[in-house]
Amino acid sequence: MLSSLLDYDFYIHGTFIGKFDFINANCLQETHVCIQNYENMTDAVRVKKSKDFPDGMIDYYFSDNRDVAMRTLLDLGPNIQQIQLIDVATIYIEYYLDIILSNQHKDLHSIVFHSHITQPFVRTDYVFKSSIQNISFRHRRLSNNALRDLSALFTNLKVVHFKACQFDQSSNDNTINIIMPDTAIDQLWVSCGVIFHKLFQDEYPKRWDPDMLPLVSITLTEEGVKRFYYTILDKGIPVVLETTRTHFHLLAKATPNYKAMTKIIKVYVKSVRELSLKLNNDRSKDILMMF
Repeated sequence: MLSSLLDYDFYIHGTFIGKFDFINANCLQETHVCIQNYENMTDAVRVKKSKDFPDGMIDYYFSDNRDVAMRTLLDLGPNIQQIQLIDVATIYIEYYLDIILSNQHKDLHSIVFHSHITQPFVRTDYVFKSSIQNISFRHRRLSNNALRDLSALFTNLKVVHFKACQFDQSSNDNTINIIMPDTAIDQLWVSCGVIFHKLFQDEYPKRWDPDMLPLVSITLTEEGVKRFYYTILDKGIPVVLETTRTHFHLLAKATPNYKAMTKIIKVYVKSVRELSLKLNNDRSKDILMMF
């Protein structure tokens, strides 16, 4: 029924038995799910489709009550393609993943973490974890230990995206630590957070080095090699240059914290085919590195 409509937007409240049967029977298209924690809401469900969400979107709202969360997650239909965890308390993330990856969601291919991830993970034996191809981390704080544990959980990924994240145990805000030693990645996207370059350049015109762009170290555990790079602008075009460990560390030490445009990116993965450094919202300005 709903699949024949161009757009719709409505809420379903209450805990009646047929609620999820109705949704699963009538939302047959590929569906994205947004799961958020709200203290004052239990299990309201918003179902919508529009030109902005042509595949359909289902928003599940539930409290931190584990019984409610379990019932909601277990009732998700089989057509779920992407799931977002937004502002979910870090103590519940592994619990929710346990339910999602141990049940019928074999078609789920993308997970978006829009929540802090600071606690280590314990389990890695989930049934449907191999179907996950894409993982995004957006605007949140991540710990090195949690990333290592996720690496053991997701060992082969097509796309991994870090967007404006804060990393624990970094030497300063300029350092991005991506520590996933057990994961083979096809495409690694890193937002370097340099959207405010012009503002800094206008404020510090004499102290600004417009030619210096991100420093990158790559450790490939599968090959047992480590490579170091720095980037410069050559006639306005980013150029990546390989360098030595000594030169890399000298450049890193010479980079003051106020130079928000100079990010130090340390990647520690099993393997990576393509690294894309996103400087701003203009994808044509991305720095693309192939390995």
